[in-house]
Amino acid sequence: MELHRKSRREQLKSITDLAESLYVDVGGNGSPCNITAQSKFTALRQHIETASRITRVPESSAREALDAMGTKLWNACTRSMRKDGLADDIVKFLSQVRAFAFLILECAATRQRDDCSDEIRLLRTALKTAKSCIVLSQFDIGLKILEKAALREEKLSTECSNAGERDDISLKLSAEYYILRIHLAWKQSRLDFAEHMLSKLPHQALQQDAVLVEQLSSLLFEVGKFLVEKKEYHEADKWLQRALETLSQRQLDMLSPDASDMRLCIIHGLGMRANNALHTADSRIKVTRLLSILENEYGHRPEVMLLHLDVIQTQKDPDCKQYYDRLCAFLKTASASELNFKLIVHHIHQLRNCNDLATDTLEQLILERLAPYGNETFLERGFVTYVWMKTASPGVSDGVESLQGIVTKLMEAWKLPLSGEAAHASLILIWKKVAAAFDHKDYDTARNWCQLALHPLFANSGESNKCKIERRLIVCALECKAPGIAREVFSRLSEACKSEALTRYLMYRVALQDEDTDLARNCLEIICKFDTERQTYLLACVAEALHSGADRQAAIVLQQILDHLDSISTRQLHFPALLRCTARLLITQLSHSESHRPDLVGQICKTFDSSVSRNALDLGQLTVLELEWFSRNSYNLALQYCTTWGPHHVLRLLDACIKIIALYPENLGIEARRDIEQRNILCHFLAAVIEVAQARTHNDSEVQNQFYLNARAHIQGFRKVALPLFEQLSNDESLAALTEKRRTLLAFDFEAAVRLKQWSNLSEMLNESRKIADEMLYSLFADAVLSSEAPVEVMLKTSEQILTQVSQERKHQNLEKISRWVRCVFQLSIKSNAAVAESILDQAYILARDGPEYQKHEENSEAHPNTESVSRHTYPDEELEWLSTTAFNLAIDFYLASDDMASQRWYGKALDLARLLHDNGVLWKTLQEKFGRLTWDD
Repeated sequence: MELHRKSRREQLKSITDLAESLYVDVGGNGSPCNITAQSKFTALRQHIETASRITRVPESSAREALDAMGTKLWNACTRSMRKDGLADDIVKFLSQVRAFAFLILECAATRQRDDCSDEIRLLRTALKTAKSCIVLSQFDIGLKILEKAALREEKLSTECSNAGERDDISLKLSAEYYILRIHLAWKQSRLDFAEHMLSKLPHQALQQDAVLVEQLSSLLFEVGKFLVEKKEYHEADKWLQRALETLSQRQLDMLSPDASDMRLCIIHGLGMRANNALHTADSRIKVTRLLSILENEYGHRPEVMLLHLDVIQTQKDPDCKQYYDRLCAFLKTASASELNFKLIVHHIHQLRNCNDLATDTLEQLILERLAPYGNETFLERGFVTYVWMKTASPGVSDGVESLQGIVTKLMEAWKLPLSGEAAHASLILIWKKVAAAFDHKDYDTARNWCQLALHPLFANSGESNKCKIERRLIVCALECKAPGIAREVFSRLSEACKSEALTRYLMYRVALQDEDTDLARNCLEIICKFDTERQTYLLACVAEALHSGADRQAAIVLQQILDHLDSISTRQLHFPALLRCTARLLITQLSHSESHRPDLVGQICKTFDSSVSRNALDLGQLTVLELEWFSRNSYNLALQYCTTWGPHHVLRLLDACIKIIALYPENLGIEARRDIEQRNILCHFLAAVIEVAQARTHNDSEVQNQFYLNARAHIQGFRKVALPLFEQLSNDESLAALTEKRRTLLAFDFEAAVRLKQWSNLSEMLNESRKIADEMLYSLFADAVLSSEAPVEVMLKTSEQILTQVSQERKHQNLEKISRWVRCVFQLSIKSNAAVAESILDQAYILARDGPEYQKHEENSEAHPNTESVSRHTYPDEELEWLSTTAFNLAIDFYLASDDMASQRWYGKALDLARLLHDNGVLWKTLQEKFGRLTWDD
């Protein structure tokens, strides 16, 4: 027994200590401070359990101490909870502390007393404490408090019932107790228990206290509303009906001003949300009856109008006209608030099955309620909704006329354009109609929608949106084959929009329709200035040009692409295919162009140049088939038009062909390699011929020298390819043709070297020509060197080498022509180099003596030649006579100079030449006689 009392004392001591600590935390002055420690929460919960189980404290002093502490702590918590701005966790903690304080009071008041005052005090305290616990969802603590309150309520209703002065208080407290029990049971989802508590509620208290009536009605309404939200309409109907019956027990004028609104809410919930959702015959009758009550009592209230709309909406066949009329009445009386605006728009949406009525209602809202009063936010939201409703219909032309009308009216009433956000939202919806009309090829309707989108009301939509719409107008004009309209739209565009790549692409299409080459060129120039978009739009221009049959324009655009491709964009395309396409289009144009315009020819050459550009080589896309196509076509074009095109164009094609051939791999077949080598030889040959021809036509020495240098380079290229073939060719015809080309190029090479004064190369060329030279080639060599500005030593040395090679060549000697070279060279040499002159004279003697005509005469006659027949294979007598007499005169000159040896030598040469004359030895005898008259020293 002693141990039991000690345990109870310890419990009370622990409760007291905690209460003291909590009082300090809560703050005696009502300012809560350090009360959020988790340890306090845990200890508080434990002591609430402990205090709720204590039923008896026998010591009077202990009860008084507990009562004082409980009262002090409860009041401190109450004061603290009245403070504004407290965090939720602090409020909940204070509620628990107050519950703990009440339980301390309960411990102190367990001893019975003669009067009921203590019971009333504790019950009132219990009800206040429990109410805050229920409101804060602390249902378990609230239940503990109400269990304590139940004992107090029972004592008041039985033991204190004879105290008449306390009957009203007792009834009111009993009613409040049962209201709280109903509230808690509802929150704990125990509606059966809530109904039980409702049945025990003393209705006499309701007749005496209007406040209790409103409290109970409000609670019953909340229960019913909760059930409506859970779609438990039968239960909701029952609870809402109870709320209405409870509130109807007193006249409204005897209740607070809020009672009328509560009644309206109850009827609304009962009539509309509960019964209206039941869809039964009884519920419909009840709805009609309740709606009639509302119309009579609250017909002017917006809530009633909205309820009427809801009722109409739930009918099996709603009357759209009636719904429209009610909604119009509501929007005319409703204030301009966020809630009302949302309600109106919501109900307008319900009218969408009657779209004309819905949009008419929305138009009234915009023009009559929003625009005149300057409510920008609601106006713009309403207008965007109007646009959405008008553009939602499936027909592509539906709504455009209505929208044109309202934007005009709105602009007149509002005087200002829509904000950027509203304008942008509207244009998104309008643009969908533009796209739909365009997809249906209804270009007139699409143009009407675009014109609507350009209305000043949408001026803040942004330059990019405006430009997008105006471009669509251009597209519509293009589709309608109306380039004039497209140009008119273009003229209205801003400069920024005009300069955009997409705009210029559309105008390029206009140019194709108009065949306006200047506009097309201008558009391409601007498109090419864009780094990122250039390739895309140029390819689109190609497609448009091909689609419209403008092959020439397509080729021009392709060339623009080739000109502006960078390494990255080139890798995204098959560059050789792009080049081939360009070349084919340009070549096709040749058949349509009689004059072969230089710009067209230049573009063809440029295309083939691009095939061996740095870009093309870096990509590694040139296969053997690609190389074959480019080399063959460049060569064929050069050959086909070498007499028609300018020489520089032909040379460009030949150079391109040569460079392409250089890219072929080594591992080709024999036939393929031979074919390529033949093409290479012909390219070098034709290029060298053209270069020399160009050099001959220019008077400017620098230009002329450049052509000769180019010619020598091509001739060297010819040598590199052709010389190995001389050993490989077995066909006499092929070998002869190649030899003839080689002779021609040797003559040009010799001429170029002479013109370039590259004297050291002349001897090498003469040596190269030994096996293939003919009289024509030697003639060209001689003419070139003799007509040049070469130094005398070079001229003599080269001429001597020519004569030496000619004298060694027994076939096809044209002695008549050679004799003239001999005279020229001999004349030069006798003035500058006597030794060379003697050598020239010896060569002339050999040529004349070994000539076929002279040999034939020697075989048939022992006499001196006396034939008068002279042919190209006979050294001319007049030349021999001139050489003989000139040599004799030189011998006389040496005689007079006392150079007897030289005189005798020259005299002998003169006689040898005279002996070859066909004059029956007349000159030979004459010279002999004259020389014999000379006297010589011993």
